[in-house]
Amino acid sequence: MSTDRSDITDGSWRWRRREVIIRDEYTCQDCGEVGAHKGDATLEVHHKTPVSEGGTDTPENLVTLCDECHNKRHKPSRTSANSDTNGTRAVLTETEREQIAGEHGDDRKYQATSRARRRIQEELPRDVEILKEHNPDLLDELREVVCDEEAD
Repeated sequence: MSTDRSDITDGSWRWRRREVIIRDEYTCQDCGEVGAHKGDATLEVHHKTPVSEGGTDTPENLVTLCDECHNKRHKPSRTSANSDTNGTRAVLTETEREQIAGEHGDDRKYQATSRARRRIQEELPRDVEILKEHNPDLLDELREVVCDEEAD
C-alpha cells in the first residue's frame, strides 16, 4: 500500500482539515465537545482508515475529534472504565443524550441530532453486516431492543 502523500504537501491539507471541521460543525464526533470559535475544545482531524493502511485524505475518511478523543483513538486507556479501547461507541454519547434532551439549547440539540443521524446512516449498516456474518445471535438481540413494537 502506498503512503504517498505528495498531494497534500502543497498546503491543501490545511484546507481539507478546515473543510472537515466546518462539515462537522466544529464538534468532536465522539464526545460532542465544541471547539474553534464556538467552544473551548481543541479540534483535530482524524483519519478513519490510517494512511498507512491505505486510507486517503478525502473528507469521507476524515472526522473531527477533540484532542482528548483523538488521543484515545491512538492510545486507548485500558484503566478507565469508560474508555473505548477498540474504536466502538454507542449511537449517542452521554453529552449528545443531554443535548437531544434539550439541556443545552436548540442549536446543540440540532447538532447532536445531525451527528446521530449521520452515524445511523453511515455506520450502523456496516455494524449490522458484520453482526449478520459473524454473530447473528447478537444481531437478534440488537433487533429485539431496537425494533420492540411496544417501545414509545
